[in-house]
This record gives sequence, C-alpha cells and structure tokens, in this order.
Amino acid sequence: AMVAHVLHQPTHERILPRLEPDKLPELLKELRRKHVDQVVYWFCAMSVNQHDNICGGFGPAPSEGDRAAFEAYDRKRRDTITKQIYPICSCPRMKHFNNSPDLCETNKFDDMMSLMGQTPRGTGTGFCLLVAVDAELELFRRIWCVAEIVASKSLCNEIKLNFLTASQLEDPANLRTLKELRVQNSQASRPEDMQEVLAKIGAHTEQENFNKILQEIIFNKDAGLLA
Repeated sequence: AMVAHVLHQPTHERILPRLEPDKLPELLKELRRKHVDQVVYWFCAMSVNQHDNICGGFGPAPSEGDRAAFEAYDRKRRDTITKQIYPICSCPRMKHFNNSPDLCETNKFDDMMSLMGQTPRGTGTGFCLLVAVDAELELFRRIWCVAEIVASKSLCNEIKLNFLTASQLEDPANLRTLKELRVQNSQASRPEDMQEVLAKIGAHTEQENFNKILQEIIFNKDAGLLA
C-alpha cells in the first residue's frame, strides 16, 4: 500500500506481483526515476517495538464454546499458506501494556497523530494518514484502527485509503459492513485495549456520536473517504 500510494495508485493489487524478488529491481528503478524512493512512512508494525508488548503470544483465546469467535482467533494466528501456528518469541524483554501506560508503546496513537500532524504543510512533505485496507475490510473492525482514523480527522490531517482491489467497493456486502460500523462492536486482541479506547471516547452518548462522525468521515458525499 505504501508503494502504491507513492506511485499514486488507489489500489495495491498491481504492486503485489512486483514485490517478487525477480521484479523488485525494476520497481526500485521506477521509484528512483520518479524521485519518490526517499518518501518517509511511519509504519506502526515496524516502528513500535513488538518485543515490548505482543511478541510473546496472541492475546487471550475466546472460549471454544464460542465457535465463530474461536475460529476467527485461530485463523489469525496461523500462516495463511502453511496453516501452521506462527511461532511466538521467547525473548526475555519485559512487556508493557495498559497497566504500565507511560511505558506502553501501543496506547499512544493519538499522541503520534498530533505529533506527526505538526509537519509543516505546503512543503510537499506534509503528514498524511495512509490506511491500507485489507480484502475483508477487517481493518474497520479493529478498534485501534478506527480510533486512529477519527483522531486524524479531528486533527484535520489528510487521510488516504488504499484498497487491495477497486472491486471491493462494488460489493454490496462490503458497503453494508461499512454502513453498520459501530465502535462498540469493534475488536481488539486484548479486552483491556477495547476498554481503554472506549473510555477515551466516553459514555454511551459519546460513543454514538463517535459512530456518527465515523460514518460522516467515510460516506460524506463531498469530503468522505469514499467520495
């Protein structure tokens, strides 16, 4: 998605084959030729120290009695090709979660949005939130991702969506999924994360207002993400 974005492509399906080892040199040449090979992206999966928090496990498993929830959990912890469970890290580094808020690296998305949004605009290097949308639109069900989008919008940061394929928005089921988004129904690997984000938003009334804002961000006919 980052490569697609820097090449001004709204989807990344055509970029994926070009990441193969034998095709990569030509892609790198194109990036250099267009002078976009030095564009900087803050990529949370790489920029946040995973050894400080989630490297040692997959989060608490749902009850096997909740078959659908357990199957979804089990699917996410497996390699999509081999179907084997990903090995977990055995590093001895102390983990920091919500119970150590100052040391935790995963609870500061709003601070990061505010800091990066201070980049001067009009210089060609202004901050933009790039949202890489997966095939199942799972991103919009993750509470941290939804909260980042709303926080970025409230700070007047530019937001760009990059889909896997253009046909994703032609599927009525996908549009229905987006229209039915409610932050209360979002997911998180740890229940504590869910509780923390909802607490930041506020009580029921504030959460419903959040949902209205989210729908406006996505569907506003003039300035929405899908406009």
